[in-house]
Amino acid sequence: MWLASNLLFLAIGLVAISCVSADETVGTYVGNPDLKIWRNTLSPNGSFRIVIYQHDKGALGYGRVIWTVTPANLDRVDLTKFKLPDGYRTENWTKDSDLEISRWEPYYFLQDYRELRDGDSFHGVSVRLIENKSKYELPGYEERSEKQ
Repeated sequence: MWLASNLLFLAIGLVAISCVSADETVGTYVGNPDLKIWRNTLSPNGSFRIVIYQHDKGALGYGRVIWTVTPANLDRVDLTKFKLPDGYRTENWTKDSDLEISRWEPYYFLQDYRELRDGDSFHGVSVRLIENKSKYELPGYEERSEKQ
């Protein structure tokens, strides 16, 4: 009896697993309907992109802003694999296609923090660390006020 019930449980589990589509994707892709792309900028040499995005959480609003540096062709590219480390954000490209990034202090718990330095390579792109010059006005991202 014990063996029969376990085999039945195993069979039900296998049927449930097989009901999941093999085409179902896991990850974050540009075509995801819940994705808000704030910026999608090709590098001057045409090899890379800056993609800044947020997930639309419906009634909960937007998730946090995520900065990525991806290959130029975004077909089947999982953006999560190209996310900048926590505490950094993309600013722009130089005329030589170096990536300008700046430090910022996230309002969320740092999960993926690693130090980036001027001249480092990030996914094949040369990094230039600059002072934070931009003002983002995106849901879920606020600049720190100088007056506190």
